[in-house]
Amino acid sequence: MPDSRLSSALRRITSARGFLLAAWLLAAGGAARAQQPDSAEYYFQLGAGYMNTGPVTLRRALGAGEAIGDYTKAQSFDSTYYWAYRNRAYCLEYLQQPARALADYQRAVAAGARRGDPNADDQLLSCARLSEKLGRYADAELAYTRFLALPHLQRQGGAAILLARGDVRRQLQLPTQAADDYRRCLQVIYHQLWLARTATDVYDRSWRQQEVPALRALWQQVQERLQGRFLGQLLEAPPWEDEPREDGWYRKS
Repeated sequence: MPDSRLSSALRRITSARGFLLAAWLLAAGGAARAQQPDSAEYYFQLGAGYMNTGPVTLRRALGAGEAIGDYTKAQSFDSTYYWAYRNRAYCLEYLQQPARALADYQRAVAAGARRGDPNADDQLLSCARLSEKLGRYADAELAYTRFLALPHLQRQGGAAILLARGDVRRQLQLPTQAADDYRRCLQVIYHQLWLARTATDVYDRSWRQQEVPALRALWQQVQERLQGRFLGQLLEAPPWEDEPREDGWYRKS
């Protein structure tokens, strides 16, 4: 009985605090709305305020719907304001509306292109992830392909993205293309692991060494998918024991 009374009291206190926070959030939003709205930034910040105040679960439960309206108004002021599409997509994902969220991520990429801001291209990964979740594998493959073509991915290699596109291509019944992605993924992993072992700059070596466990785990995932059938002896030696060759592959040290 005492435990029951305590639980009941805690629920009442929690409910009261939640009500007070909800009232405060709505009042704060109302006060902000009383100001003169004049830009996409105004409504963007208003929407962000709903999502960034109070305990995480409560702020999202109360704020997602309100924020969506404000992000929509932000877009009405500036159709290239891709942050509003991106944040509205976050809200829609929280509200478990993946199809609508995907459409907004796609709009964010398009808006960034109109704005001339390449940072919006990072939303291509969200497009690929939700397309895959919705079973739209052809759209997912296209989004991964566009992401892999970005300049910074050309420099870094994008091993995890190659693995993801390979998995999508398997779903599309494209085994040859999937195997090619897995081979390229291994090349990137081999190279990154070799750089971690041979880096001379102390800071460069430090952060590369931190990536080694994740790279080894990724290498194991690729190996499991290939099951040793496509690469033969290239899978016999762990990549962190190999040396680079001119063709990009590696041989045993």
